[in-house]
Amino acid sequence: MKMGELSVMLDHVHAVVGISSTMSVSQVFHLLKGASSRELF
Repeated sequence: MKMGELSVMLDHVHAVVGISSTMSVSQVFHLLKGASSRELF
């Protein structure tokens, strides 16, 4: 997964990410949600 652009707002986030063809969208969201929760807590 490669992070392209990231824009963080008060109540939401916009992100442009590149993923390989072997990775599903649900896997990407799982990784992003896990990383963000570890960063916040």
